[in-house]
Amino acid sequence: MISARKKISRWLICMLCVLGVATIYIRLNPHYKTDIFRSFAKGNWYLFSEQDTLYAMGYYGVRKYLASDPKNLILLAENDEFTSARVIARGGCVHGRYLYMTTRSFTNNSSEIGSLVVLQKDNLESVRKINSDMKLVEVQQYLDRYLLVSGIGGFIIFDAINPSNPKEIFSYKHHKHREYQGFDFFENDNKLYVAFAHFAEGIGIWELDHSGKATAVTEISLNESFLVNQMPFYQTMDVIVDYPYLYATYATQTEKVSVKSDRRGLLVADLSDLDNIEKKMVLIPVSDWYHKTTGDRQPSYLKKFENNVYLNFGEKGVAIFDVTNPDNPYYSGTNDLSNDSALIQPIYVTDDGKLFTGSYYWKTIYGMTLGK
Repeated sequence: MISARKKISRWLICMLCVLGVATIYIRLNPHYKTDIFRSFAKGNWYLFSEQDTLYAMGYYGVRKYLASDPKNLILLAENDEFTSARVIARGGCVHGRYLYMTTRSFTNNSSEIGSLVVLQKDNLESVRKINSDMKLVEVQQYLDRYLLVSGIGGFIIFDAINPSNPKEIFSYKHHKHREYQGFDFFENDNKLYVAFAHFAEGIGIWELDHSGKATAVTEISLNESFLVNQMPFYQTMDVIVDYPYLYATYATQTEKVSVKSDRRGLLVADLSDLDNIEKKMVLIPVSDWYHKTTGDRQPSYLKKFENNVYLNFGEKGVAIFDVTNPDNPYYSGTNDLSNDSALIQPIYVTDDGKLFTGSYYWKTIYGMTLGK
């Protein structure tokens, strides 16, 4: 009996030692904590659609759904072969018979940094992977030929005249590794522009020519900028343009939630005169704030449908702003599509008014038809 007790005691001591060493190792190498967590918690990062087809991207790779009924998605195809080496599927768009997907590592210890992946749209089988030295964020197609890819530190333009084999024709690397997050195109006076969200450095506007080149035009600073907890305080992660108005997410980036100087809401800018851009802020009241957090403080995604702008907003679902009069927008409340206070991350609205949100932790996608 004593011998058995000694064996059990030794076993417990050994297990405690192993757990102690593992805890110390994870503390010294925090990316392993993310590796372990995301090995089973494979949440969403990006949503977009083409007609009744919804594409979803995240830690699980890419998935394709029939979404004619937003509350009853039908999985049509999936591809997870690009999620090894601590890489997530971050963004995507379709052009002809192909789907273009951006990937990026979610730690600094990945064997791969980022890539543009070309897949067959019908079955999501891979065609080609173009590696990058940047963590890539979003990809969008423009002028029915070019692909613009944003990233952490710059952006790249590809010529996709041969859709299965796009070629890089222009790239810009910022000297201070500025972030190029969500972006959107707009036209004015027969010129094509793109507006980028620059995280804590505001918004940048570039002109795009018909040869695939880009020229910097102007920048929009955030109203306030200072440091809290050694982090840039105010930040924007996504923009959309319904010319002449630009809408951008506005939030804080702090270690603690709901500090006294916290701000969350919508930035609206009038682009009628690029030499004198007027902007305003519409804030979400403290009483409606979320309490569960993601890596980047929300809102970090937004979409516009008819006279409303929708922003992701933690377990509150989406925050809604009425922009019927863009010069006088106002906050109109939140909507939890999950009906269970699920923490969400990406959002998307289709052209016919289907609103989707993606779970931050799981593959789950919530949907509804606006106005019903």
